[in-house]
Order: sequence, then structure tokens, then C-alpha cells
Amino acid sequence: MRGYNALSFQTKGISDTIVIMLIKSSIQNLEQQPTATIVIDKNTQQYTVPFAALISKQYPNWQATDIAAITLTVKSKPNAVVWLSTTIDGLKFTKTTPRAVN
Repeated sequence: MRGYNALSFQTKGISDTIVIMLIKSSIQNLEQQPTATIVIDKNTQQYTVPFAALISKQYPNWQATDIAAITLTVKSKPNAVVWLSTTIDGLKFTKTTPRAVN
């Protein structure tokens, strides 16, 4: 994972929420794994999620050295029965250049 600092993919859905979780071998508790949440809509969009956006409260300075798996969980509104239709395409690790903030 040396040099990679983001996860990139295309996705679309029906106002779905996707929880992205990187599963690290060194973290045993699933709830402590680095996660990020994005909201998608019906239009296909390219997403690049920097590793810095994936948060682990227990391990705030985690490193992407031992990623064993990636999980993408689609969530709907609470207490609702809905038809979920989500497409995820081209999932890959990428290298991004941080942008300067003015």
C-alpha cells in the first residue's frame, strides 16, 4: 500500500448512503476499523475518498499498511422498506495529490 492514499470508484443509487470500511489485520474489533460515509444519488459519479477521510476513533493515526479487505455497506432510511439499487464500479486504490487550501 506504499504510496496509495485514497480509494476511488464510480457509483450511483437511489439516495443511498454507503459506509466504506477498510479492514486492517492489526485491528481486531470491527467497530474500530477506519470508516467513512458518503451519500449517493441516481447519477453516476466518480468518488475519490482520501484515507484521511476514513476515521477510526480508537486509532486516529492509523496507517494503510495491512489492509486485508474493503467493505461497502448500503444503508437505507431507518424503519423503511425500500428497494435498493446501487452500482459500484472500478473500485481501486489510488494516489492523490493534496490540494492547497486558500
